[in-house]
Amino acid sequence: MGEVARAQLTIGADGAAVTIFINYSAPNVRYKFNHNGSYTDITWPCTIVNTNPGGPALKVLFENNVTLSDANSYFICGSANIQFGSTSLQSDGGVPKIFVADSVTDYPGLVQNGIGGLSPVNGNSRISIYNISVNAGDTLANGGGWIGQAANAAIGTYNGSVTPSAATGGTFTAANYSISYTAGNLTVTGFTAGNLVVARYGDGTTTLTNSATALAVVEINPSTGSTVQALSSVSTGANLLSDSGTATSDGYLNTYGTNPALPGYNTALGTASVASLNTKAVNVLGVGATVRWRSTISARREALAVANSAVRC
Repeated sequence: MGEVARAQLTIGADGAAVTIFINYSAPNVRYKFNHNGSYTDITWPCTIVNTNPGGPALKVLFENNVTLSDANSYFICGSANIQFGSTSLQSDGGVPKIFVADSVTDYPGLVQNGIGGLSPVNGNSRISIYNISVNAGDTLANGGGWIGQAANAAIGTYNGSVTPSAATGGTFTAANYSISYTAGNLTVTGFTAGNLVVARYGDGTTTLTNSATALAVVEINPSTGSTVQALSSVSTGANLLSDSGTATSDGYLNTYGTNPALPGYNTALGTASVASLNTKAVNVLGVGATVRWRSTISARREALAVANSAVRC
């Protein structure tokens, strides 16, 4: 299929003239420039670009507490010289808090530095966070925190790419302690060369019907036949994909460049005769069990290019 658009919002602004304000009004996270105009809902992930990185820092300021309920709810630094912070205290006297819901797993971190897989793969310079607190959910697995290497970065180890600073949060007072910070390493992994990657329909035990069933991308060791990993998070939540359990012309896991592409339907599980619906979608995957791009196909485009009874990529 053709070019798949990035499923994200890009906000570009000149650091010399603009501050981006972030505001939470459940269930939406919103933004506006300076103090002018009305707020606009953010589509995640959200890329921030300082169009004048050689000038003053572009400031992204949180106005209140924010609750994030999706693993894709994070910012990407698309340029150098960006500051994330706050100028206001909350009703409890603390700085704005970023809460990650307990239902979210594998959260990559609030700010991803750089655009994964593209230049600069090691991120941008002069990226900082101050006067906000990120609070991971109690059941959060393999995630949380502050600044990380961009999702979909090239596989490998990025030495010293995680830089902690300015510890804060709760009743903690940094001035009461002597604090030192040590840069950490970030390791990005992917599928193992020589293994087989397939699309799985259903959970492997429930009888399949023509109703919408869950999809997963499964890595299999061909020598042993054992499952190395099953990625189901790439087809849930905001990245919803389902498919008929009995349609024989649907499916066809493919690749877009070097990235696996998983076709399906943007339709709730259990929907009857899903293969007849005009709700087709494709998720293009990145490393780390993430959805790098997502494309939904409208009914008008579908009538021209895709048969009602089949979805492929």
